[in-house]
Amino acid sequence: MIYCWMLSTQILDHLAENARKPILEIARNIVASSAYVHQPVRKMEEVGIISGSYIKTIKRS
Repeated sequence: MIYCWMLSTQILDHLAENARKPILEIARNIVASSAYVHQPVRKMEEVGIISGSYIKTIKRS
């Protein structure tokens, strides 16, 4: 579970840098397969964390 969270965090870091960065390029940068990166990206899109070319950020106090 922790590894999945770390992977998602790394993916979000890359998308925050460039929201249009291809999944294949992200996968190469974090040393993972594109299929392995695609699944968490799809899940983050389903729950609304990623929307189109935008990442929603929430400030926590």
